[in-house]
Amino acid sequence: MPVVSFAQELTASTKVSSNDNLPQSSIRGETVSIKITDIYEKGMEICKQDIMNFSSQMNLKLGVLRLFEWAKYFNMHTQRNTHAQVWIWLLELPREYWMERTLREIASVVGTTLLIDNATSKHLFGHYARILVDMDFIHKLFHEIVV
Repeated sequence: MPVVSFAQELTASTKVSSNDNLPQSSIRGETVSIKITDIYEKGMEICKQDIMNFSSQMNLKLGVLRLFEWAKYFNMHTQRNTHAQVWIWLLELPREYWMERTLREIASVVGTTLLIDNATSKHLFGHYARILVDMDFIHKLFHEIVV
């Protein structure tokens, strides 16, 4: 089998199409704009199918994969993520509170509980409980929780 360079492979797989009948761009102030045809709707259907195929094959490690509905005028430069995964430490927590359900209840004040660390769940280290939560920083942050 002959060795093919990246450039050769790229050229061989590139389909050359006619540029006839493409819409004309226009200048609007400091930006250039183009009005696209409705063919992008076919692209949306392909994307939806790709997402369905991807989600059925996902094997993700622990964490949060945030999906949201696609918006027609989505701009990745203006999108703001307010969530983060944060390890919280519950200090001076009496041992009777170290049941998984109780720890999850306490951590729910801060965010969505994702994981309780191994040392906490097995009571190996008793100075603090450590819990991974998904926090939304839109909400007010508190440094103390009264239980």
